[in-house]
Amino acid sequence: MSRTVVSSGRHRADTKCDDETLCLLYTAHYASMTRLAALLAGDMMAAAGIADSAFAATRYSWRQLGHVPRSAELLRRRVVIEARRYRRQRAADWTAAGAAREPATASAAAPFPAAAQLLHQLPGPQLEVLVLRYYSGLSTAEIGAATGTPGWRTRRSLRQGMNALSSALAALLSDAGALGAGQADDVFGEP
Repeated sequence: MSRTVVSSGRHRADTKCDDETLCLLYTAHYASMTRLAALLAGDMMAAAGIADSAFAATRYSWRQLGHVPRSAELLRRRVVIEARRYRRQRAADWTAAGAAREPATASAAAPFPAAAQLLHQLPGPQLEVLVLRYYSGLSTAEIGAATGTPGWRTRRSLRQGMNALSSALAALLSDAGALGAGQADDVFGEP
């Protein structure tokens, strides 16, 4: 069976998917990997490109390594790597332009835009660990495999990220308490 898989980035566009298993992987995981990329990268517009690059890299690895039994894990790892690369490039672009950091645009995908903005103020490792733990529901061992970090560092980043996020959320809630009802709704994205 041959399906067309559109990819972007360093790999060829409109490549044919001749491997049925890879096509099923694409069909089963594309939406969830795109959402994961949006949360990790903080940019809805770049999420599809990140996911496509991850699938293309997985396809390339698949050909070199043969059949990979844990293909979803390999794909998740590639999404984390591509999102990390995107965040670093975006930060370098901001630094080169001398511009202030722009707010994260992934908030449009989140039910609570203020919480998504707080999440994207965290350092990269803490952001990755929190998203993989609480969005994807992975264990610390699975998070370590996806991020390429040892278990102790994963647990430390998770603890530090939760502490920083809870402090920032407490400050946001105290600020929202000082606001009127209509202004607090604007802060938390309510209509």
